[in-house]
Amino acid sequence: MGQFLCSHLRRRYLPLSHLRRPTTMIEAILDMTNRAHARDFVRRDPHRPGYHFLPPANWMNDPNGFIQWRGEYHLFYQYNPAGPWHGHIHWGHAVSKDLVHWQHLPIALAPTPGGPDEEGCWSGCAVDDNGTPTLVYTGVHTGVHPQVVCLATGDSDMRTWRKDPANPVIAEPPAHIRHRTGGHFRDPFVWRENGRWEMLIAAKIENKGSVILHYRSDDLRQWEYMGTFLEGDVRQIYPFWTGTMWECPNLVDFGEQRSLIFSVQANPRDHLYVVHYTGPYRDGRLHARQQGILVYGGYFYAAHVARVADGRHILWAWLKEGRSEAACQQAGWAGILSLPLELTLGEDGEPRLTPARELTKLRRVHRRFAGHLPEDAIRWDTAGGSLEIVARFAPPTGEVGVVVLAAPDGSEETRIVYRPELAQLYLETNDSSLAEDVDKNVQVAPLALASGEELELRIFVDQSVVEIFTNRACLMGRVYPTRSDSVGIRLIAGPGATGPVTLDVWHLVPNTLFVV
Repeated sequence: MGQFLCSHLRRRYLPLSHLRRPTTMIEAILDMTNRAHARDFVRRDPHRPGYHFLPPANWMNDPNGFIQWRGEYHLFYQYNPAGPWHGHIHWGHAVSKDLVHWQHLPIALAPTPGGPDEEGCWSGCAVDDNGTPTLVYTGVHTGVHPQVVCLATGDSDMRTWRKDPANPVIAEPPAHIRHRTGGHFRDPFVWRENGRWEMLIAAKIENKGSVILHYRSDDLRQWEYMGTFLEGDVRQIYPFWTGTMWECPNLVDFGEQRSLIFSVQANPRDHLYVVHYTGPYRDGRLHARQQGILVYGGYFYAAHVARVADGRHILWAWLKEGRSEAACQQAGWAGILSLPLELTLGEDGEPRLTPARELTKLRRVHRRFAGHLPEDAIRWDTAGGSLEIVARFAPPTGEVGVVVLAAPDGSEETRIVYRPELAQLYLETNDSSLAEDVDKNVQVAPLALASGEELELRIFVDQSVVEIFTNRACLMGRVYPTRSDSVGIRLIAGPGATGPVTLDVWHLVPNTLFVV
């Protein structure tokens, strides 16, 4: 849910009228005018991404309910239509035919005054219930057990949604931990198996850590508690700290192997990550043999996975901001989603993430550079702020990498550096901006190459976003250059770095988002 990271400001920055549907022609015209004003306002922000998914304005966090339905992809997300802060959480909704170009639709879910979701419609998933699209989500209210499980069903084109009169379908945690959760009981993930519905839901046990709970149902409305699926220990620090609360569990079926993917809630500045537990799945139990961090960098959170018609597992995640609350207020928006990513299982049994193949549709102008390190200095001062870069290095014998979003005089630049002696990839943002109110942390991902293995860096730059995919590791961050000419790229070749290198650069076009 990510609420531990969210500001709770209450200033209404953008007076958007679509908190409710317009009922007259005049209201409809005013509604369109306000939305057009909001779009024009936020587009003035030079840090607003062009090809990453985000709403027209205001706050977003977790992706929810991604599903392929009748030839279209539907994506829902946590959304505050009142302003760029966390609060008044609704489910935003968009549709696409290709995972790349998205059309915004009216809000799918809004809090019902006096209802089990009166304080917000929080994270969940979408399923096909025998031809009926169904949203399973977290309702938040002011009762003794403030987080509950609710349902909503849609019409055949998924444009209209009706909340189930049986809500909440799960009104409280199981008895043995009911008074030890501190109100933390959320983020249902539902799938169909052996003719029945299975659910995982995240909860917290005070003074112990988090727990993933397992439920089963025949009809999505009457649920039987089956026990704990996985228990955490707040004392565990190896191979990573498992934190104080887990969120957004997903179970991904790779056949004989499955991956439990969830987000670790801990220190919001230093410990923000998505992890996997992977292994055989037998008799309703996951026998995890491997575990690890899925993406490094501290910005990637609340991952959400769904399988599409061609068999691929597509993963989305929330990328939080790295600038101040005041800057987000001034810009009129906060939060984006990662690129759509394909999740596969590597030969080593570790999950792998690669950008969805559809993203190549965004490519336009292409330039290719080829040379030999260290004598060939490859540099392009006017490359741009919306790019895809593929750099291939001979097996590294010294420090190599790519600089992006660089000013001609070097006063601003973001460095992506591989250091073979440390077997680590670095995203160095300490010189990424002249602004004082933005993150400038150095982020690190482990990356051990085999003897004689080339290094490939596939880098997506989108104004304030940098996503890096390598032979095995993924690293992502947010950067906020202040200069309009901080759009250059160049290669890095440290002492001892030799061998051939190629650099392919594409300009990427915005994935124009239409508002209806």
